[in-house]
Formats: sequence, structure tokens, C-alpha cells
Amino acid sequence: MDYEQFFGLSDTPFRLTPDPDYYFPSDVHKEALQTLIYSIRAREGFIQITGNPGTGKTLTLRTLLKQLGDEVTTALILNPRLSPSELLKVILEDLGLSPLKMEEKPKEELLRFFREILLEKAQSGTNTVLIIDEAQNLPNDTLEELRLLSNLETEKKKLLQIILVGQLELEEKLKQEDLKQLDQRITIRYRLKPLSREDTEAYIRHRLRVAGGGDAERFPPRVLNQVYKASGGVPRLINIICERALMAAFVDGKSVIERPHFKKAIESIVGEKVKRTRPKASSQSFQGRTAVILLALLLVVALVGVGWQFFRGGLTSRPSAPPEARTGIMKGLVAEAGTNQTQDFVPGQGPVSAAEEKKRALMPLPPPQVVYVPPGAYFLSLDREKGKAFLWEGSDPAPVLKGEFVWDKPLPDGLFVIGNNINNKQFLFNYPLFFWGSNHLASGTVWPEIAKLVPSGVVPLVSYSSARPTSTANVKQARQIRSIIQDWAEAWREKDLERLLGFYAKTFTSCYNQNEKPTVFAKENLRRIKNDVFMRSGSIVLTISEPVCLLDPGNPDMVMALFYQKYESEVYGDEGLKALYFSLVEGEDGKPAWMIVAKLWIPVSESRSAE
Repeated sequence: MDYEQFFGLSDTPFRLTPDPDYYFPSDVHKEALQTLIYSIRAREGFIQITGNPGTGKTLTLRTLLKQLGDEVTTALILNPRLSPSELLKVILEDLGLSPLKMEEKPKEELLRFFREILLEKAQSGTNTVLIIDEAQNLPNDTLEELRLLSNLETEKKKLLQIILVGQLELEEKLKQEDLKQLDQRITIRYRLKPLSREDTEAYIRHRLRVAGGGDAERFPPRVLNQVYKASGGVPRLINIICERALMAAFVDGKSVIERPHFKKAIESIVGEKVKRTRPKASSQSFQGRTAVILLALLLVVALVGVGWQFFRGGLTSRPSAPPEARTGIMKGLVAEAGTNQTQDFVPGQGPVSAAEEKKRALMPLPPPQVVYVPPGAYFLSLDREKGKAFLWEGSDPAPVLKGEFVWDKPLPDGLFVIGNNINNKQFLFNYPLFFWGSNHLASGTVWPEIAKLVPSGVVPLVSYSSARPTSTANVKQARQIRSIIQDWAEAWREKDLERLLGFYAKTFTSCYNQNEKPTVFAKENLRRIKNDVFMRSGSIVLTISEPVCLLDPGNPDMVMALFYQKYESEVYGDEGLKALYFSLVEGEDGKPAWMIVAKLWIPVSESRSAE
């Protein structure tokens, strides 16, 4: 029996290969992923992601690649120790050019091939992104070649985006005088940091769950604290320590990791026994000992080869839900837009009696990220510090608390959609992370308990830290979303293509809850699709409800609006829930504006198409 079987695992939870299935959306890693996705959408020229060894750069990259749709072509360079000519050939080969065509070709002709490929992809609405991992190993002349390649552009847009991912030495390297011009072209920089104490605990539990370990408490709090102190919150070091600790417990025949198992794990890594210290050892002594352990771990990690793995793809076939499972899913969200005019909720405002004020003081308040919720609609709020989810119903002048639930599985700050889909399958969705399924639900009974209290089979959820402040300015700006949605719907009804496209950002992501992978559209591609729909459609009837609007606590430049929609035309018809994601990005006039960057569509019935 191996230790996976002993602990009831179906996989090795702490292996070092960067498997996106094990991606943990900590605050820091989620922000890094959002930065990359935003940068690609905005067609930024150079993006720089840095971090110490083992902080999760490669895994974040693999997760990004899994989420990009067909409208983005990537060239990935894993071994950057290349000369300028070698780099160009590797890029061309990754973009589909045969090596035979490049034999004995002068550099000028290779550059012409490269520009033709980029132009062809740009004209088809495809964005080309070059990603270079371990970029600190790039020779200076090759880095200069990258700067020259970034000059390939049209009058209106860049033809190539370049993402440099590397260790902190990359930051110092780009400060060299001969690389000054390249450094000035980097428009977005992000540095990955180690996990916090809380995220370290959540990270360990997350990997055990993904590996099939369920919710078993393998690492008690005291051991988790020791793992954090020894690893400094570096994910790769956490993996090494936890792997060795599990092995020690397995040999000892124990199902729970105890302090001696942790000690054996450290001993096996450092190569010598860790001496027992006195209870009153000084903090300097403790920090010095931890630093020695951490340094030794880093030396070991530097020798560990981390391999790349291909993604496991494919769609899962799901049985159709019975008709009764589909009916009534939108009850409570079917009012025509504009019919419910509830005031924006401001905690503590509104005339209330002394008794009501005393009662309200004892109850939790909705998070400040709630921009608007109409009467009869519902939403969940998850207070991460308290580990509780609260169900609210829209009411005038403020939402009313309808239920309270224990939520013991970690979620990052952000906006989610939770519920049952058309196939009566529980799901939890987050943009831009794009994860489905019920792995992150609090338990197998939480959603059914929530479903008993809500008429709709789907509700939005805001996960937030009570300690995180909210920008009052952003809340005020986000209140524009309701009117924007009404204008957007009117453009649909009038089949006004130019006006409709004015609501969308340069890149638009479409997510369907039947599909595991989203589709990313360039705006010109979206134009062709919408124009085709309008050309074939006769009159259009579009019915929507008042939206529930939530501000993303992890990214205050993002708002989600969830509403009911029924669409009917001569060629097509559908009905369901739509979540539109608005981001505060640069508009056509160069000023910040709320524009649609993504949608999630949750149908309530099969779509109707004309024969």
C-alpha cells in the first residue's frame, strides 16, 4: 500500500509539477491572473511578472493558458537561453511555420514571415501573445531583439504582446543601461508574493481536497502553523514539507500529521536533525534557525526539476434535466426592467424605530460591495473572517437577512454565481478564474439548504474580507450600471449595431455553463457575429429584469450584474439568467468607462432556432 491509498487519496496532492487542476486562487495569485488576463484584453505591449523561486509563477501561467480561448494565439518559450536568431525561429515554429521553410533563410525574410503571420492573425480577430518563462536567463542581445519585435504594429494596435515571467533578478537585469529602452516599454508589472498564514492553511486543505482527500483534517492547526513558519508561505516549499510529513505519518501508521512527523520532514530535507530549543529561546534565535531551514529548502528546491504537464481536456456529457427541474428557475427575477425602483442600499440609512435599530445592530450588514438589489431578488454574501455565508432578499430600503450558513471551504475575495444549471447540476462560477463544479461549495448540503429559501435556482455571491475597505468613489461609479444595462437592451431591441458595440471592451469573453472553456472574442470578431444575427433576425423582443449589481471586492474596477433575460426573434430564441461583467477600462474617448468585458449565460430551457 502506498501513502495515497493509506490516506484515501486518488492523486499525489503535493507534487511539484505545475498542474492547473491544483491552482489555488489566493489573493495574490488571483490578482496576478487577473492582471495577465486584463493585459491581454487591453493589448498591452510588454507585461512583467516576477517572483522568488517557488511562488507559483509557472502554475499561474499554465492556468492562464488553459483559460484563454481560440481568439488568442500563444507562443510559449520555456528555454530562453537563445540567441536573437534562435529566438525568432523558435517563435515562428511555435506559431506553425515549418522549420524546413526557415532553413538558410536570412533574418530579414524571417522577420517578413513573422509580420505576415501576425497581420493574418490580427485580421481574423486573433491576438498573438508571446510568453517567456524564466526570462531572467535571456541574454541581453536577445532581450534587445524582443524590443525590436515589439515594434511590429499597425497604425491602431500592437500585433504582438510579450509577457516576461521570471525571478526577481529579471527586475535588476532590466535596470541595466543597455536595456533601458526595453524597461521603459513595460507597461504592467506584478510581483508574486508568498502566501499569508491563512492562505497557507487554505492552500494545504485545497490540494488535499483536489487529490480526493475530502474534508479530512490531516494537518492540525499547530502543525499548519509550523509549516507556514518553515516555508515562509512559499508554495513549492509548502509542497515539499507536506509531502515529507505525509510520508512520515504513513510510515508511522498515523492518519493525522503530528509534530514528530513535521520534525522528520524538516530533518529529511535539511539533512540533519533539528535540535530542540528551549521554550524561552529568543526571537532572533528562532528567526535564525528558520532562515537556515528555509535556505536549505531553497537549495534543495533549486535542484528539483519541475516538469510541464499537458492539460486534461474534453467536455463532460451530462444528462438533460427533467422539465420540472427547469421550470420556475427564474421566479422572483422576471420583472420587466425599470419596474422595480429600489433605492441604492446605504447601511444605517432610512427611518427606523428604536426597536428596529436595536435589532439591526445585532444583525450582520450586507457588504459595502452591494451596489443595488431589487425587491424579490436574492444574493449571498460570504464573510471570509467569520466563515459564514448570509442569504439576503432585496427590500426597500435595505436587503433583509433570510438565512445564515457555515462556509468552511476557502474562497478568495471576488464575485461568484452559485446554483443549479439546466442539467440540475450544482455549480460555482467565478470570472475571470473560470472554475465550475461544486468542489468549492461549503458542503453537499449547503446549496440545497439555500435553495429551500430562494425561488430562483441561481443567485450571485460576493466573497469579501471584512477588513478590506471599499472605495466610495467606485461604489458611486458602479451605480451607473443599471442605466447602462437598460441602454444596452434598447440597442439590442433596435438592432443598432454600432451603439451596441459601444458597450463592449476591445476583448470580450463569453462563458456558457455547459462548456468548460470560455471563448474570447476580439471586438471586430464580435461585430461580425452580431451583424450576422441582426441581418437574419426580423423584429427582436428582449425582456430583462432589474439586475442585482455587486462590486468585486478583489478588484473594485469590476462589477457583476445578474438578471433574467428572454430573447425572441424570427430565427432564434432563448431564456435564462445572464451575468454581465463590467470593467472600468479606457473607452473610445480615452477616458475610463464601464464597459462589458464578459458574460455568463445560464439557460433555463433549450434554445429555439428557426428551421
